[in-house]
Amino acid sequence: MSITSGFKKFKNHIKNGDGTYSLQSLWTSAQTVECADGTTVEDKIGGLKGISTDLETTEAGYAADMTVVSQLNTDIAACFQSVSDGKSLVAAAITDKGVTTAADASFSVMADNINNISSSFTIKTAMLATKSRNLHWNTPDPTWDVTSYVAKGAVFYVTNPQVKLDSGGAAATTDPIGLALTRSGNTLKTYLYRTGNQYSQGTTIYITPVAIWAEKV
Repeated sequence: MSITSGFKKFKNHIKNGDGTYSLQSLWTSAQTVECADGTTVEDKIGGLKGISTDLETTEAGYAADMTVVSQLNTDIAACFQSVSDGKSLVAAAITDKGVTTAADASFSVMADNINNISSSFTIKTAMLATKSRNLHWNTPDPTWDVTSYVAKGAVFYVTNPQVKLDSGGAAATTDPIGLALTRSGNTLKTYLYRTGNQYSQGTTIYITPVAIWAEKV
């Protein structure tokens, strides 16, 4: 039932000396108006000074306008979303470092997981297959597929290439041998240069490259 159901509205007038009528207003106060629960209007809202749209007010007794409350709720929701998005980024970064972390993990769990990220490394090495190259000028340099080592961030080097004489071959012992490694994508290749006398076709160099990389413990 609405507040006006079953009620009629009346206006009281008093007759003036000139025959006209003036509206008569009956005096009342918040202390004399009784609510349905037996309390007065004064009891319910007597301490209310007004309605404010100022979020910066610190004075007691003011109610917040609902438009301000709505905006405040929107701002709070945006703040929570920003925190949630930030936690997702942090969790992904921690997981990438080797410690699985859920996007909705608490900050204390994330802090513990950060402390559990390994910062220790060990040096790993691997010898690639030994390949040969005839020292005659027109023979191709050997190559190696190093895809798996490139993924580890490895670098490559070669030490002590072995020079051997095939039957009938002869190598001048005073001729220096220059050997370098080059990499194009996932293919490792030797580059052989030399000075002095020409090596015969019966002279072969045997090359064993080494891969070296750092691995987290």
